[in-house]
Amino acid sequence: MAFAELLESLGYAYFEVDLAGNLIYGNDLFFRAVGYRAEDLLGKHFRHYVDRRQVALTYNIFNMIYRTEQPERKLPLDFRHKDGSLRVAEGSVSLVRDEQGAPVGFRALLAEITARKREERTLMLARKKAEREIEIARDIQSSFLVKDYPQPDGWEIAARIRPARHVSGDFYDIFPVTASKQIALIVADVCDKGVGAAMYMAIFRTLLRAFSDQQYIMRWAGVPVQDAADSPSVVFRRDVALASGVPSLKNAIELTNNYIAIQHGSSNMFATVFFGLLNPTDGTLHYINAGHDEPLVFSNGALKSRLSPTGPAVGMLPNSTFRVEQTTLAPGESLLLYTDGVADALNSENERFSEERLLGAAVPGVRSAGGLLNSVIGAVKAHMAGMEQYDDITLLAIHRDN
Repeated sequence: MAFAELLESLGYAYFEVDLAGNLIYGNDLFFRAVGYRAEDLLGKHFRHYVDRRQVALTYNIFNMIYRTEQPERKLPLDFRHKDGSLRVAEGSVSLVRDEQGAPVGFRALLAEITARKREERTLMLARKKAEREIEIARDIQSSFLVKDYPQPDGWEIAARIRPARHVSGDFYDIFPVTASKQIALIVADVCDKGVGAAMYMAIFRTLLRAFSDQQYIMRWAGVPVQDAADSPSVVFRRDVALASGVPSLKNAIELTNNYIAIQHGSSNMFATVFFGLLNPTDGTLHYINAGHDEPLVFSNGALKSRLSPTGPAVGMLPNSTFRVEQTTLAPGESLLLYTDGVADALNSENERFSEERLLGAAVPGVRSAGGLLNSVIGAVKAHMAGMEQYDDITLLAIHRDN
């Protein structure tokens, strides 16, 4: 059959069966694909070479083609090779008619796709493995984000995080500092996104926590000094600094900075960090803003101040100087910390959410920390209106009751 030979030259296997399913013809490529000689299969039912798990399905397909008189295209058929291996093919099956147009059998035109299916399965298994590993990474990262954080009397603290991907380079942390009885408040944004950023997030978070419990100061540069009238001696000024919890800030930021910059400098990974120490008794907040977006202080339903950067991002250069600053949250005031994913959130017109919209959303909710975050997140969602989130979004709010 010249037609069948032409098909074979194009890489297609071709065979015909009668209405009972017995093989009446096959080209050389078909017999090579199943590993049999023509004389071994001619006259035998298709169950001898179709995979046994597909015999019933193949019968139903032939029956449907007979009833509808319509061919089936892109039909997968699994064949069992003589050596026992499975061969996968894809093609079309249609009716064969006699000179009077009556159906007398079926013809199949097939291309072997065993290698392609093997590759697809390998990719599928690899994808499932990667998805499982990402799920594990997400669970591990979630365990790093403290949920039962302290709520001092007269204060409300709330935090939210929305990763752009399965895992986040953003993080927040809230914990009591053992030596000073103050509350540590951290919001940070590791450069880049995805799994790599999430791994460094874990490193940054662990180092900041560990170093914050060391109550000594390696370098006094950047430590706030009282007025000379109040602090007549260096010793007294240092005592004041130690009592304020400044060592926790200095050590956490400077030691983390040096470790990342020296040990992981080749990775070019760094993080913007806001690390504050809140004294719940009097509302004093000592802080270092290491290149982070300026936190916002609200008072009487309006923006009171911004807490500007006091040093570079953590991990960029060893022995960088980080200055400690101080502010006080009075009764009724709120503090909002956030990462750049908030202001940079885009809508369908490619417009940023912006700090202007952030302020507009924040002010109505400043009577509570939870209300402040809900107001901002609701406004960001409305702005994005179903658009894909490009960057991680993290917020932390502190409100002092009246």
